[in-house]
Amino acid sequence: MNTYKTITSLKNSDERYNFVDENIVMDNIQKLFPTQEAVKFQVIEDGYTNLVFNFTVEGLRYVYRYPGVDTEYINRETEYNANKIASELGLDATLLWSDKSGHKIMKYIVNFRYLEYSIKTDVELIIETFLKLHNSEQLSGQVYDIIGDINTFYVDNFEYNASIFPNMSKLFERVKTIYKEFNYEDRKHVLCHNDIYRTNVLITLDRYYIIDWEYAKDGDPSFDLATFIICSDYSDYEVSRLLKMYLKDDYTQELAYAYYQGFAIASFYWLLWALHVEKNGGDTEGFVDKYYGYLLRFLKIITKQAKALNNPQK
Repeated sequence: MNTYKTITSLKNSDERYNFVDENIVMDNIQKLFPTQEAVKFQVIEDGYTNLVFNFTVEGLRYVYRYPGVDTEYINRETEYNANKIASELGLDATLLWSDKSGHKIMKYIVNFRYLEYSIKTDVELIIETFLKLHNSEQLSGQVYDIIGDINTFYVDNFEYNASIFPNMSKLFERVKTIYKEFNYEDRKHVLCHNDIYRTNVLITLDRYYIIDWEYAKDGDPSFDLATFIICSDYSDYEVSRLLKMYLKDDYTQELAYAYYQGFAIASFYWLLWALHVEKNGGDTEGFVDKYYGYLLRFLKIITKQAKALNNPQK
């Protein structure tokens, strides 16, 4: 990992950082460290939507998150509110400073590993996190307009999307029908992270951290679970088992049907998001195909569930 004395030298070495305003970065760092000097800037490669680098102050390393280009669809004030709640709930102890424009300074966590979908205790940890967040009765202040976001991505990128998936129009109509039956507006909304997957969960020997709250909004808990699921390689059986772990004694066939509807809606959103990223030159590292595969699986499961619910004796 290369080290740079200034933001300018970092920018000169990596064209992705050309638009970074050094004055903004240094002013924000000085808000947290008014009398100390920030040195040793290093690029961190993680992240699809933002630029992330670390720096050192008096021998300790910190992380700076600079909002990326083409991220106007992210409500940074909502992220700010959600991250504050997460810190209060003990879900993200990394946050040190942030503003409502998307700039953040965080602790640099050492000796951590990312969540592993195949480790039972890791999955139990995530279920615990979902329940703690969803049952907190705290809200970010913005309802997740998932169908609005779907419509925007669908219209703005239609030609590109249809060139990759000729059935895109049929999928869109199917998801709209599911959304109408899902009756989202009348369902109870809870605070959701909406982006909990492997690299957004840092695990150390004595605690864990849920990071990156930029997609957090108030919405249906099924959307939160869906994001976690569709970034995995779970079988249909494993998805069903996860849902039962989350719902516990509340599990019924009717409720499971509603959750799978939410899974389908969310997986379609993430498919459109991934296509948007790749259309604009990004690399989602295979998530387009993964999200598409899960969407088709959820649509098939929903069809089967609907038949069973409508014909309980058969």
